[in-house]
Amino acid sequence: MLAIARTRIDRQVWEVRANDRGYYNSNLLLVETEQAMMQCADQTIVVADSGKFGRSSLVQLCELSDIQRIVVDDELSMEWREELMKANVALTLAASMADESGPLSAPVAAPHWNNASVRENSLNS
Repeated sequence: MLAIARTRIDRQVWEVRANDRGYYNSNLLLVETEQAMMQCADQTIVVADSGKFGRSSLVQLCELSDIQRIVVDDELSMEWREELMKANVALTLAASMADESGPLSAPVAAPHWNNASVRENSLNS
């Protein structure tokens, strides 16, 4: 973890297994690495589908308010939107593409944010 502590990260983006009063993952080693990276990042962004909200997993990564932005499909309930607002987390809703079978099949990227700009900004540092 010492090498991570000396790293500078513009934006850290990750997905989580669950979101209930905080962000969770199921791999302890991954959580420890992500926590170390959070300390080096200017901005932490979580990408999750709305089905992850209200669930917990093995290891809590951080509190709701420890991240700056979350990108989630527009099926997110109003209750969770309000919880994120109370925690001062910027919310980016992505249009969902639910087909006739019902479940979310794929999110559509928000127009003002994409992975290419994150990689580009990280490489320029």
